[in-house]
Amino acid sequence: MPPSDYLLKCQLTHIFYLSNYYFLSVVIIATIKEENIQPKYLSVFRHTIAQQIHVELEQEYQFPRAICRSLTDLFTSYLDIYFGSQRNPNQIIFNCIAYTVPPGVGSKEAATIPVKLTVVDSDDIKVASAKGIHELIKFKIIRIVEEAYSQGGTLTQADISIILGISPRSVVRYIKEIQKDGIFLHTRGNVRDIGPGISHKTKIVELYLKNYEYGDIQRRTKHSAGAIMRYIKEFSRVFILQEQGHSFNEIRILTDLSEKLLREYFDLIKKYQGSEYDDRLEHIRAMAFKKTNWFELKNAEEDLL
Repeated sequence: MPPSDYLLKCQLTHIFYLSNYYFLSVVIIATIKEENIQPKYLSVFRHTIAQQIHVELEQEYQFPRAICRSLTDLFTSYLDIYFGSQRNPNQIIFNCIAYTVPPGVGSKEAATIPVKLTVVDSDDIKVASAKGIHELIKFKIIRIVEEAYSQGGTLTQADISIILGISPRSVVRYIKEIQKDGIFLHTRGNVRDIGPGISHKTKIVELYLKNYEYGDIQRRTKHSAGAIMRYIKEFSRVFILQEQGHSFNEIRILTDLSEKLLREYFDLIKKYQGSEYDDRLEHIRAMAFKKTNWFELKNAEEDLL
């Protein structure tokens, strides 16, 4: 099937060291059928590197479609291997105030930190198509705020306004709606009022350890099944590496996670060591050694509908 039928978006997670072997893990983030996208969003849906490569091979070099598909898969896999850890085309680098900056420090004196923010994602198309632009904006606010916080930064309402191109008054209204739904946002104002909280990734992994299913976690956290699966797989690497006796600093280097998030994962591992969690922990062990199956992810997405 040509790339126009399905969007296949891959990201190199990391090459990490386990039991004297190197494992290369490529995670399929999202697979969405074109028929599920409203016509007005189809042009956005098709704006992918894979589609660009496929079209050029077919039109400029007159290769058969089967050859185009094979070469597209090969080229995108190389892009993931050599550039997967860098900023992807749908991300921006934004300097925001570090979450360690205490209350009362002015913007001129506050330490800033560069963070990678995803301004466009395949999940956006799905949300816009299914729920409309209003819910899409809320979805994007949650994502960029939590992405910044997971990297050690905090976004202000003005930051969100500039990044998304909406008025500050609209940002306030959207944030109120989001928090009314029971979702805590780690904005600069919220963090300054109550101090640094637990990462959204840690909260999601903890729900999974408590035997919640993907659908339940998605409804509680407003994250996609694909994002939930990525966070759990990320945690599984930390879990395995710690079991194998690697030090905190070794695991930080091998996984490229922040110290803050890694300490939260260590706390989870310590907290959920009881026999009642053996089944979940065994599944997490298995996840560290396998590639994510896109059929598994597709089924997880369908369970949410």
